Amino acid sequence: MKALDPRFNYSVWLIQKYIQTTPLFETHPPMPYFEKIKQWISFWKSQGIHVSILSSVSSLTEFQDLIASQKITWLKKNDLTHIPAIFARGSHDKKNFAKKGFLLIDDSPSNTTEFTQAGGAAILHSSFEETEQSLITMGLLSKTSE
Repeated sequence: MKALDPRFNYSVWLIQKYIQTTPLFETHPPMPYFEKIKQWISFWKSQGIHVSILSSVSSLTEFQDLIASQKITWLKKNDLTHIPAIFARGSHDKKNFAKKGFLLIDDSPSNTTEFTQAGGAAILHSSFEETEQSLITMGLLSKTSE
């Protein structure tokens, strides 16, 4: 029995059971400023700026398909299927999508640092207001585009 085997990784087992029984990634409510971000996306697209979503699906391969499926369902529920979604195999993999002219907005300092070191640009998201100001400073938003 797995539960009695001292070599068994209980934390992975618990996470897997939780993800399998709780559609966490498809039922999570959008952030309060979500509609504003959708307006930004529309503005960027009207300016010819390519927008895509880069999201992690866990570095544990046994969870990747399930998490990706839940996140795709979330995107459908929240009317974002018109934006390409890219799923990184763990947050550490996001740096592999960095290129000149690509911008990552992420709440992880290590992700933003690695993305920048790999040739992209990044904004460390700590609050809506700070991210918005960074986008204005970079010339990707203006006060009139709000």
